[in-house]
Amino acid sequence: MMQTMKSFLMITLLGIITLGMFSCKAVDIRTEEVKTAFDQQRGKKVLLQMSEAHALNEWSKVQTYSFHMKDEFYGIMGKLGNPFPGNTADFEFQAIPYTFTSKAKFQDEKWKNKVWGIQSWKTYSGIAGQPVEFHKKNDKDIEFWLPTYQYFIELPLRIFEADVISYAGERELDGKSYDLVFASWKTDDPQKDIDQYILWIEKESHLLRFIQYTVRDQSPLIQATLQYKTYSKENGIVLIPTEMDVNLSGPNENKILHRMTVENIELNSVDKATLLINPDLGTKGKE
Repeated sequence: MMQTMKSFLMITLLGIITLGMFSCKAVDIRTEEVKTAFDQQRGKKVLLQMSEAHALNEWSKVQTYSFHMKDEFYGIMGKLGNPFPGNTADFEFQAIPYTFTSKAKFQDEKWKNKVWGIQSWKTYSGIAGQPVEFHKKNDKDIEFWLPTYQYFIELPLRIFEADVISYAGERELDGKSYDLVFASWKTDDPQKDIDQYILWIEKESHLLRFIQYTVRDQSPLIQATLQYKTYSKENGIVLIPTEMDVNLSGPNENKILHRMTVENIELNSVDKATLLINPDLGTKGKE
């Protein structure tokens, strides 16, 4: 798991001004329950229930997965963070679970058949059907976006890698009840380069519905929320998010920065070797 989570939002001058350009104090998303009654045992118990609901054991049988994604950006802040040629990115995505090794082939008119890829945190690009080239120095857009897309798809399976976990309380939202779990690394206190997360887990289904998170890589002032609006059950068991919204506030915020939609999901239909462009790199990398 990446210790410093990279957000879908690229920070711009406008964003920094909006959130307080001259403040240097890192935002702290801990709930009062975490601050006053840290409870690792209950937090891990809720995460275990979540992992079972998300078919953690069945995911161990998945060697690769693929899907078609559209990522649409809204408003000034959303569009300022968009690295793609249009307001909507349209691509085929392939990945190896529990790694940061993935590839995207674009369908957009301006980028038709353009390929982005990353293997063990080494980026490459090219045109579909032609040899690709690893970059001498990583392409920052590829290094940012491909692992981010993959991580949010797999987060319900990988958040256990955090070494600081606590129950964070109960909340009600739109008539539903949620257990909250806090996750971070080293300490629960705000840190310069390590993020904090609050997971909203639906009590009835034990599914992950929201993630509140900081974005230390970009600014100590930024927090965002991703909502898992819908899931698709593949092979009758494995869940894949099919609609995800990102905003700069909390779970009850309706001002969307961008919306990701996923369709045409396939498990184990891609040969793992096709994503291992350089066999010597394997699938290891910084996490």
